[in-house]
Amino acid sequence: MQFEVKFSPVVIKHMGISMYSTLPPVLSELITNSYDADANYVHITINNESQSIEILDDGCGMDSDELVNDFLYVGRNRRETKPSVTPIHKRDVTGKKGLGKLSVFGICESIYVESCKGNLINSFELNYQELLNQGDDKKPLLVDAIVANKQTTEKSYTKIILKNMKRTSKIDVTSTANSLMRRLSMFDEKFKCVLKDEKDTVELTKEKRHDLIYTDIQHEWKIPKFLDEVDPLTKKYFIENGIHGSIFCTKDTLNDELKGITLFARDKLANTPEFYGVKESSTHAYSYISGQLHVDFIDYGKDIENITTARNSLIWDNDDMGILQHHLQVVIRKVASQWLEIRREKKKDIITKNTTFDVNWFEKKMHSRQDKKLAKKITNLVIDSDLDEKKSIDLLNYVEGAFEFETFIDFASDIEHNTDPSNLIRLLKDWEIIESKEQYRIALGRIETIDKFKSLIRNDTKEVGGIDSMHNFLKTFPWILEPRISTFKDEQTYSAILKEKFDDQTLDIKDRRIDFLCKGFGTTLYVLEIKRSLKTINMADLVQVQEYHEFMQAHLNENQSDRSDYNSVKSYIIGKKLKDDTSVRTRLQTLQKSDMQFLAYDTMLNQASEYHKEFIDSYEKTNKLIN
Repeated sequence: MQFEVKFSPVVIKHMGISMYSTLPPVLSELITNSYDADANYVHITINNESQSIEILDDGCGMDSDELVNDFLYVGRNRRETKPSVTPIHKRDVTGKKGLGKLSVFGICESIYVESCKGNLINSFELNYQELLNQGDDKKPLLVDAIVANKQTTEKSYTKIILKNMKRTSKIDVTSTANSLMRRLSMFDEKFKCVLKDEKDTVELTKEKRHDLIYTDIQHEWKIPKFLDEVDPLTKKYFIENGIHGSIFCTKDTLNDELKGITLFARDKLANTPEFYGVKESSTHAYSYISGQLHVDFIDYGKDIENITTARNSLIWDNDDMGILQHHLQVVIRKVASQWLEIRREKKKDIITKNTTFDVNWFEKKMHSRQDKKLAKKITNLVIDSDLDEKKSIDLLNYVEGAFEFETFIDFASDIEHNTDPSNLIRLLKDWEIIESKEQYRIALGRIETIDKFKSLIRNDTKEVGGIDSMHNFLKTFPWILEPRISTFKDEQTYSAILKEKFDDQTLDIKDRRIDFLCKGFGTTLYVLEIKRSLKTINMADLVQVQEYHEFMQAHLNENQSDRSDYNSVKSYIIGKKLKDDTSVRTRLQTLQKSDMQFLAYDTMLNQASEYHKEFIDSYEKTNKLIN
């Protein structure tokens, strides 16, 4: 017995290799064949050692005539000759063009087909190279049967084995199963599919598919329920054509291949995820939006083709598909708009709960209606951005302050009518430039201060006793201690408490230059014991600063009112250098563990100089780029 293969070699070459080159699309075609055959289950077994894959189903099977006239008739439109609904489960048939079976040659060299129907088994094998070499579109290729009408008591089935796989790497069962579930949505209790290899087994179920696709969801828009909020014409179009599914946004940004809405026709992929002509750069919302819609109506026509052969895109040149595209855009834009509103309100709640910033600051501060509208626009633009909470607050504070200047209002007007995220980036860059210029101006003033500090050090300036004393200098310019802290709170009360407890009569005559300076920053109280710039710090000096530190920490612990302001103490003794003595160095190491430090004047000077030098250099580079 021989089987006739009716085809054109050109079709085999182009539709076999070119249509699919990866495993999931090919398996999807074979699974849907089983679905169309009213199968209850499909078992797919991967044998990595023999480089083969077996697909076995319990569908209606095919007899010898059906193998020739249906399976081996490439390009036959089955919907023209057979019902478009299956006889047992009443399923909408997914197959139509009769080309899917050729896709196997994109991943393997041979295909073995065995089918049982009416207690008869038939089988044959097709080899890709033989088909190319012997095929003729005018003369059918005759393929010898391996099994011909063999009697059996077995129930109907179809077995397909893909042999001599072109892929050499091991096939991962889990990732392949996930890819299949993204391409097909027909899995349920009446149609089960199992994928396995030598070690792993994965069942493709409706529940697993849901968990795979609908993960990390922040908000969901169900269709058709959501249609009440869109244009009436779009709502009417969706309902009349039975379009259903859901669109959702995720908490985190999506990978590029998952962004967009996937379209399915008859539970089979019809268009990979995209936004159907909506400009994604118009808002970063599209980095979070995904979903699936079923558009079965596009696959009901017998004559008009609306889906490409590879089933990864619709044929948008068709007039009817152009109308679908328009209404998809309406829904997608509405979803993006609502997503921005939802996200904005959540971020506003976080900012309000965790900070003192008033997200509606413009209502109180702005007088002009136009300026108030502009300030709200820019504020919402910052809140809508992907900046984290801290950076958002920093920028919001800047925006609030910047709106006091007419020049910034003019600048901000440029993006009033455009919410493109690129404008936010431009705002940030310009913000950095504006901030850089302001910091540059401050830095120039600080350079002068650093030069003054250098002069005081060289002249062994007294700790106290005049306008040019080291005390008055450090009191006026506390940032010398830590350049990255712009302002310290002057705590004269704590300085007075220390001086009352420790007067200079307790010290040796040569060291009776006791001088405390207390500064606050955040929840930390800084205690500075200032020595002359040429003073070498010895053991007695370290013991002295330890006593001050422990006294002040005890004072904060015992006085709850003070404790509400500060909960820790950092102490510094400032001098020229540390005495070169092992016991002195050892004592300092012990003190450092409890936030007591020795700080050399030269270290302070170098630290301040280097920090501001880097800043000025950075500004000058920025300025060159601008110009």
